[in-house]
Amino acid sequence: MTLTFNSESYTLLLAKHQPKVITNNVENEQAILIAEELAHRTNRTSEESALYDLLIALIEKYRLGNEPQRTQRTQRKERRNRDVIFTNDLGLLYVAIGLG
Repeated sequence: MTLTFNSESYTLLLAKHQPKVITNNVENEQAILIAEELAHRTNRTSEESALYDLLIALIEKYRLGNEPQRTQRTQRKERRNRDVIFTNDLGLLYVAIGLG
């Protein structure tokens, strides 16, 4: 099944959410909320997927530009923590995507 892209529908989504370069934590949190809503939507349209991809790129750009400088020791500790696979008692696997 090939999804078609409707420019008018995408334009309406852009007008509704008005994504832009994120410059502060409030804007970042707003973008995360919208992205989470889209991520959990079943049967997401190609226009919604395009908006989601755009929001993720904006969120990642903001995070990369606003992360405090960390020492090598802290970076190693963070890597170890990220490398740990989190499971619950049933052994379900949870993978962090780095949005929080």
